[in-house]
Amino acid sequence: DNPFVTDEPKIVFYAGVPLVTEDGYALGTLCIIDKKPRTLSEKQNEALHALSNQVVKLLELRKNNKELSEIKEALEKSIDLFTQTSQVALVGGWEMDLLKNKFSWTSVTKEIHEVPPEFVPDLRSAINFYKEGEERKKMMLLFSRAMDNGEAFDVITKIISAKGNERRVRTKGEVKRINGMNIRVYGIMQDITGQVMQDSEPSLTN
Repeated sequence: DNPFVTDEPKIVFYAGVPLVTEDGYALGTLCIIDKKPRTLSEKQNEALHALSNQVVKLLELRKNNKELSEIKEALEKSIDLFTQTSQVALVGGWEMDLLKNKFSWTSVTKEIHEVPPEFVPDLRSAINFYKEGEERKKMMLLFSRAMDNGEAFDVITKIISAKGNERRVRTKGEVKRINGMNIRVYGIMQDITGQVMQDSEPSLTN
């Protein structure tokens, strides 16, 4: 009663192998058809099964690639949102790799310091942006304790930007340790100058 048999193409031969995933889900069938009566040899039957396995692998690979693409897209959106949020909140990141002796800033941190995008900081130059005197001495001590003893810190200090502008910033640092050894000091820097100015303004009352 199958219309492919009773009508065109009037099939008289059919051989099919189910497409089943490793989890046991049946996806369909890989089949061969003909208008003439045929009999599959043992080798042809093995070849059909081998092809069905390849089809399942390709389908699963396509599914995995699609999932990876979706994850990548979601991650890119999250990064874009984080970047926008960081720029609005004036929150930048910084990192000091103790093994490679390398210091780095994110783009927002560079904006806070009013340096060009190509500026490459090191520990000395980063410390020197803090206002000379007690502010700078305090940060030197905190960075030293973080590198030597693994002590985290969270302080509010002042910096003098590359353009000579004084800014109030919050600097927060954490330490990454592996096998008891400090390998990385990292954290955030937030420009809170605007917040301080708003807090200091007198309120209006009726």
